[in-house]
Amino acid sequence: MKPQIKYLDPQGREVLAIQWRGHGDHFAVKREGMRNMSSLQGCINTLDYGLTLVRPGDYIVTSAKGDYKVVSPSSFNISYTPIEE
Repeated sequence: MKPQIKYLDPQGREVLAIQWRGHGDHFAVKREGMRNMSSLQGCINTLDYGLTLVRPGDYIVTSAKGDYKVVSPSSFNISYTPIEE
């Protein structure tokens, strides 16, 4: 699994995020679970939407509570700010 990086979300809360490039990048992304899913895609269980498709390049955001959210690269780059350590 790739390391997650700290960011501030649009509400100013600290979250962890990783840009998903493929299987093995995040332990919660599964290879199966949705119909019509290509071998390059995965799925993850999110609090807001249940089983959610993850495409290469999408960001997986983990809240302080451990909930997951899938964010497109364009939305992520506009809405999330990296935290300098």
